[in-house]
Parts: sequence; structure tokens; C-alpha cells
Amino acid sequence: WRIGSRNHRVGKEQGIAIYKWCYDEVKTKIVVVDEKIEDVETLFKMLYEELCFPDYFGCNWNALNDCLRDFCWLQEDFVVFVVINKYKILSKEPSFQRDAFFEYLQYASDFWDDPNDEFGYKQNHPNLVFNVYYVED
Repeated sequence: WRIGSRNHRVGKEQGIAIYKWCYDEVKTKIVVVDEKIEDVETLFKMLYEELCFPDYFGCNWNALNDCLRDFCWLQEDFVVFVVINKYKILSKEPSFQRDAFFEYLQYASDFWDDPNDEFGYKQNHPNLVFNVYYVED
């Protein structure tokens, strides 16, 4: 049985409380992205630390794409992104950088939601759930 990966839009209060009532804290890796993440370097560093990316993570978009579709090192069964005020993050970057981030989140969400795994990428986490919540003020 598998809960599908989804992108959700919720209010701010709901978004902050999501992990408390929807997910088992022991089995869930929660990543909060908000306006404090002003540049790509800070984003990559935070994701590296929060998601325990391997040392070979290259701090670039291609490496992020690879890591978001692997998670062989992760013990948790759920990966939940809570993105607060999405248009305020990466404020010191050109908008295409923010667009790239959301595109890679969508790629990862689609990947984990797709029941097909023709190349065996999901063998370490066949039931991993990857959700993204967009929280608006």
C-alpha cells in the first residue's frame, strides 16, 4: 500500500501543524523552506544538512535532482517539504533559480508517485512518500 506523493496548498497555520497530525515524527523527514533561504548556496547547504545528503552531493541542480530521487541513505519513510511563501524564497537570486527549485521538487514528487520503476531506482525505498506543501500567508 502506498500513499501518493502530492503537492498541496494550505494556509500558514495548517502548514506549520501538518507534521504534528499527519506524519509520524520518527518516520518523517520534515524540511521547512521559507524566506530565510535567500540564495542558492544557503538552499543547497540547508538541504544537504536536513536531508543528510551524502558527501558527494555537488551543490548544484543536477545533484539535487539525483539526491531527491535516491534517498538510499535515509531511514525515514516520509519526506515532507513545507514551503512557506514560495515567492519570497531565494529573493537574492534571479527568478529562474526559484523556478528551478520548484521544478525539481515537482520532478521528485512525480518520480515517487509513479508506480513504475523500470531502472530499480526505488529499490531501497519502494514505499517512500514524498510530499510538498505550499503554505501561503
